Amino acid sequence: MLRKLVREALQRSGLSMAEASRRAGKEPGCGRVNQLLEDDVNRLASLAFISLLSLTACATGPVNAPKGPLPVTSSSQSDDEIDCKNHELLANTDPARALAACLRLAEKNDAAAEFSIGQMHERGQGVSQSDTEAAFWYRQAADQGLPIAESSLGRLFYHGMEGTAPRDFVTAAMWFRKAADQGDVDGQVYLGKMYAQGQGVPIDHVQAYMWYTLAIKDGNSSAKYSRDLIAPIMSPAQITTAEQLAAQWKPNGS
Repeated sequence: MLRKLVREALQRSGLSMAEASRRAGKEPGCGRVNQLLEDDVNRLASLAFISLLSLTACATGPVNAPKGPLPVTSSSQSDDEIDCKNHELLANTDPARALAACLRLAEKNDAAAEFSIGQMHERGQGVSQSDTEAAFWYRQAADQGLPIAESSLGRLFYHGMEGTAPRDFVTAAMWFRKAADQGDVDGQVYLGKMYAQGQGVPIDHVQAYMWYTLAIKDGNSSAKYSRDLIAPIMSPAQITTAEQLAAQWKPNGS
Protein backbone atom coordinates (compact mmCIF):
# COMPACT_ATOMS: atom_id res chain seq x y z
CA MET A 1 0.00 0.00 0.00
CA LEU A 2 2.81 2.38 0.93
CA ARG A 3 4.75 1.68 -2.25
CA LYS A 4 1.62 2.22 -4.34
CA LEU A 5 1.11 5.60 -2.69
CA VAL A 6 4.78 6.43 -3.28
CA ARG A 7 4.51 5.59 -6.98
CA GLU A 8 1.39 7.74 -7.33
CA ALA A 9 3.11 10.61 -5.54
CA LEU A 10 6.21 10.30 -7.71
CA GLN A 11 4.11 10.21 -10.89
CA ARG A 12 2.37 13.44 -9.90
CA SER A 13 5.69 15.11 -9.06
CA GLY A 14 7.48 13.85 -12.21
CA LEU A 15 10.23 12.41 -10.02
CA SER A 16 11.58 8.98 -10.97
CA MET A 17 12.54 6.34 -8.44
CA ALA A 18 16.13 6.61 -9.67
CA GLU A 19 16.14 10.37 -8.98
CA ALA A 20 14.58 9.72 -5.59
CA SER A 21 17.33 7.22 -4.88
CA ARG A 22 20.08 9.65 -5.90
CA ARG A 23 18.56 12.35 -3.71
CA ALA A 24 18.67 9.85 -0.88
CA GLY A 25 22.37 9.42 -1.54
CA LYS A 26 22.15 6.01 -3.24
CA GLU A 27 22.90 5.20 -6.92
CA PRO A 28 20.51 2.74 -8.70
CA GLY A 29 21.55 -0.82 -9.31
CA CYS A 30 23.34 -1.27 -6.01
CA GLY A 31 21.03 -4.00 -4.78
CA ARG A 32 19.39 -3.63 -1.41
CA VAL A 33 17.91 -0.22 -0.61
CA ASN A 34 19.64 1.13 2.46
CA GLN A 35 17.93 2.46 5.55
CA LEU A 36 18.21 6.06 4.36
CA LEU A 37 16.19 5.26 1.26
CA GLU A 38 13.66 3.31 3.31
CA ASP A 39 13.21 6.34 5.57
CA ASP A 40 12.80 8.53 2.50
CA VAL A 41 10.22 6.14 1.07
CA ASN A 42 8.28 6.19 4.30
CA ARG A 43 8.37 9.97 4.35
CA LEU A 44 7.14 10.07 0.76
CA ALA A 45 4.39 7.63 1.62
CA SER A 46 3.29 9.74 4.54
CA LEU A 47 3.29 12.85 2.39
CA ALA A 48 1.31 11.04 -0.29
CA PHE A 49 -1.22 9.83 2.26
CA ILE A 50 -1.60 13.33 3.67
CA SER A 51 -2.03 14.69 0.14
CA LEU A 52 -4.77 12.18 -0.55
CA LEU A 53 -6.56 13.16 2.66
CA SER A 54 -6.30 16.82 1.72
CA LEU A 55 -7.67 16.17 -1.74
CA THR A 56 -10.55 14.20 -0.26
CA ALA A 57 -11.33 16.98 2.20
CA CYS A 58 -11.35 19.55 -0.58
CA ALA A 59 -13.68 17.44 -2.66
CA THR A 60 -16.14 16.37 0.01
CA GLY A 61 -15.71 18.88 2.83
CA PRO A 62 -14.55 18.21 6.40
CA VAL A 63 -15.70 14.93 7.86
CA ASN A 64 -17.38 16.62 10.81
CA ALA A 65 -18.74 19.61 8.90
CA PRO A 66 -22.22 20.62 10.14
CA LYS A 67 -25.07 19.99 7.79
CA GLY A 68 -26.95 22.91 6.29
CA PRO A 69 -25.78 26.40 5.32
CA LEU A 70 -23.26 28.20 7.46
CA PRO A 71 -24.16 31.66 8.76
CA VAL A 72 -22.87 34.41 6.50
CA THR A 73 -22.89 38.17 6.58
CA SER A 74 -24.22 39.78 3.44
CA SER A 75 -21.48 41.70 1.68
CA SER A 76 -24.13 44.16 0.50
CA GLN A 77 -24.76 45.40 4.06
CA SER A 78 -22.72 48.23 5.53
CA ASP A 79 -21.28 48.07 9.05
CA ASP A 80 -23.91 50.58 10.18
CA GLU A 81 -26.73 48.42 8.78
CA ILE A 82 -25.36 45.35 10.58
CA ASP A 83 -24.87 47.18 13.91
CA CYS A 84 -28.30 48.84 13.71
CA LYS A 85 -30.06 45.61 12.81
CA ASN A 86 -28.36 43.86 15.76
CA HIS A 87 -29.18 46.61 18.26
CA GLU A 88 -30.97 44.15 20.54
CA LEU A 89 -27.84 41.96 20.68
CA LEU A 90 -25.71 45.02 21.43
CA ALA A 91 -28.12 46.32 24.08
CA ASN A 92 -26.12 44.82 26.96
CA THR A 93 -22.65 45.24 25.47
CA ASP A 94 -22.40 48.36 23.33
CA PRO A 95 -25.77 50.12 22.92
CA ALA A 96 -24.08 53.43 22.06
CA ARG A 97 -22.49 51.82 19.01
CA ALA A 98 -25.85 50.54 17.80
CA LEU A 99 -27.55 53.89 18.42
CA ALA A 100 -24.84 55.80 16.55
CA ALA A 101 -25.13 53.43 13.59
CA CYS A 102 -28.92 53.79 13.49
CA LEU A 103 -28.74 57.58 13.72
CA ARG A 104 -26.36 57.74 10.76
CA LEU A 105 -28.78 55.63 8.73
CA ALA A 106 -31.76 57.68 9.90
CA GLU A 107 -30.11 60.76 8.40
CA LYS A 108 -30.63 59.00 5.06
CA ASN A 109 -34.34 58.39 5.86
CA ASP A 110 -33.81 54.68 6.48
CA ALA A 111 -37.21 53.56 7.85
CA ALA A 112 -35.86 50.40 9.49
CA ALA A 113 -33.22 52.43 11.34
CA GLU A 114 -35.82 54.98 12.48
CA PHE A 115 -37.95 52.14 13.83
CA SER A 116 -34.94 50.67 15.66
CA ILE A 117 -34.22 54.03 17.31
CA GLY A 118 -37.84 54.11 18.43
CA GLN A 119 -37.42 50.68 20.01
CA MET A 120 -34.29 51.82 21.85
CA HIS A 121 -36.12 54.81 23.31
CA GLU A 122 -39.14 52.74 24.29
CA ARG A 123 -36.95 50.14 26.02
CA GLY A 124 -34.28 52.50 27.35
CA GLN A 125 -31.45 50.80 25.48
CA GLY A 126 -28.46 53.14 25.34
CA VAL A 127 -30.75 56.12 26.00
CA SER A 128 -33.17 57.23 28.70
CA GLN A 129 -36.55 55.52 28.38
CA SER A 130 -39.04 57.82 26.69
CA ASP A 131 -42.37 56.91 25.10
CA THR A 132 -42.51 60.37 23.56
CA GLU A 133 -39.17 59.94 21.79
CA ALA A 134 -40.18 56.41 20.78
CA ALA A 135 -43.39 57.75 19.25
CA PHE A 136 -41.43 60.41 17.36
CA TRP A 137 -39.14 57.84 15.72
CA TYR A 138 -41.93 55.34 15.10
CA ARG A 139 -43.80 58.15 13.34
CA GLN A 140 -40.82 58.85 11.06
CA ALA A 141 -40.78 55.20 9.97
CA ALA A 142 -44.58 54.91 9.86
CA ASP A 143 -44.81 57.90 7.53
CA GLN A 144 -42.71 55.84 5.12
CA GLY A 145 -45.24 53.00 5.32
CA LEU A 146 -43.33 50.55 7.54
CA PRO A 147 -46.07 48.27 8.97
CA ILE A 148 -44.27 47.33 12.20
CA ALA A 149 -43.70 51.02 12.93
CA GLU A 150 -47.38 51.75 12.31
CA SER A 151 -48.53 49.04 14.71
CA SER A 152 -45.93 50.10 17.31
CA LEU A 153 -47.14 53.68 17.11
CA GLY A 154 -50.72 52.48 17.44
CA ARG A 155 -49.77 50.49 20.52
CA LEU A 156 -48.31 53.57 22.22
CA PHE A 157 -51.49 55.54 21.55
CA TYR A 158 -53.62 52.59 22.66
CA HIS A 159 -51.92 52.20 26.04
CA GLY A 160 -51.01 55.86 26.53
CA MET A 161 -47.52 57.30 26.75
CA GLU A 162 -46.11 57.17 30.21
CA GLY A 163 -46.30 60.56 31.86
CA THR A 164 -46.92 62.49 28.65
CA ALA A 165 -50.13 61.47 26.87
CA PRO A 166 -53.33 59.61 27.81
CA ARG A 167 -54.83 56.77 25.82
CA ASP A 168 -56.09 57.80 22.39
CA PHE A 169 -58.18 55.01 20.87
CA VAL A 170 -59.15 56.93 17.74
CA THR A 171 -55.54 57.62 16.75
CA ALA A 172 -54.54 54.10 17.77
CA ALA A 173 -57.24 52.58 15.55
CA MET A 174 -56.05 54.68 12.62
CA TRP A 175 -52.47 53.40 12.89
CA PHE A 176 -53.55 49.82 13.58
CA ARG A 177 -55.65 49.87 10.41
CA LYS A 178 -52.73 51.14 8.35
CA ALA A 179 -50.59 48.27 9.67
CA ALA A 180 -53.36 45.67 9.44
CA ASP A 181 -54.11 46.61 5.85
CA GLN A 182 -50.53 45.66 5.00
CA GLY A 183 -50.75 42.31 6.76
CA ASP A 184 -49.16 43.22 10.09
CA VAL A 185 -50.41 40.61 12.59
CA ASP A 186 -50.17 42.82 15.67
CA GLY A 187 -52.18 45.49 13.89
CA GLN A 188 -54.82 42.91 12.94
CA VAL A 189 -55.16 41.58 16.49
CA TYR A 190 -55.43 45.05 18.02
CA LEU A 191 -57.92 46.18 15.38
CA GLY A 192 -60.04 43.08 15.99
CA LYS A 193 -60.02 43.85 19.70
CA MET A 194 -61.04 47.46 19.13
CA TYR A 195 -63.96 46.44 16.91
CA ALA A 196 -65.03 43.85 19.47
CA GLN A 197 -65.02 46.38 22.31
CA GLY A 198 -65.90 49.57 20.45
CA GLN A 199 -62.61 51.32 21.25
CA GLY A 200 -62.07 54.20 18.85
CA VAL A 201 -64.43 52.54 16.33
CA PRO A 202 -68.07 51.39 16.50
CA ILE A 203 -68.64 47.88 17.83
CA ASP A 204 -68.64 45.54 14.84
CA HIS A 205 -68.33 41.83 15.57
CA VAL A 206 -68.14 40.93 11.89
CA GLN A 207 -65.10 43.16 11.46
CA ALA A 208 -63.59 41.87 14.70
CA TYR A 209 -64.11 38.26 13.63
CA MET A 210 -62.58 38.97 10.21
CA TRP A 211 -59.42 40.59 11.60
CA TYR A 212 -58.99 37.85 14.20
CA THR A 213 -59.34 35.24 11.45
CA LEU A 214 -56.64 36.87 9.36
CA ALA A 215 -54.29 36.95 12.37
CA ILE A 216 -55.03 33.29 13.10
CA LYS A 217 -53.96 32.38 9.57
CA ASP A 218 -50.57 33.86 10.43
CA GLY A 219 -50.35 31.65 13.51
CA ASN A 220 -51.38 34.10 16.24
CA SER A 221 -52.84 32.04 19.10
CA SER A 222 -54.22 34.98 21.09
CA ALA A 223 -56.39 35.92 18.10
CA LYS A 224 -58.02 32.49 18.19
CA TYR A 225 -58.81 32.89 21.88
CA SER A 226 -60.33 36.34 21.26
CA ARG A 227 -62.35 35.14 18.27
CA ASP A 228 -63.74 32.26 20.32
CA LEU A 229 -65.00 34.79 22.86
CA ILE A 230 -67.13 36.71 20.37
CA ALA A 231 -68.31 33.77 18.24
CA PRO A 232 -71.11 32.73 20.69
CA ILE A 233 -72.72 36.19 20.50
CA MET A 234 -72.70 36.23 16.69
CA SER A 235 -75.31 34.75 14.37
CA PRO A 236 -74.33 32.05 11.85
CA ALA A 237 -74.94 34.59 9.08
CA GLN A 238 -72.54 37.08 10.68
CA ILE A 239 -69.84 34.43 11.04
CA THR A 240 -70.28 33.38 7.42
CA THR A 241 -69.98 37.00 6.29
CA ALA A 242 -66.86 37.52 8.39
CA GLU A 243 -65.25 34.35 7.01
CA GLN A 244 -66.06 35.44 3.45
CA LEU A 245 -64.51 38.85 4.07
CA ALA A 246 -61.38 37.20 5.45
CA ALA A 247 -61.15 34.88 2.43
CA GLN A 248 -61.47 37.81 0.02
CA TRP A 249 -59.08 40.10 1.88
CA LYS A 250 -55.77 41.04 0.28
CA PRO A 251 -53.06 43.29 1.71
CA ASN A 252 -52.59 46.74 0.27
CA GLY A 253 -50.39 46.78 -2.76
CA SER A 254 -50.98 43.15 -3.72
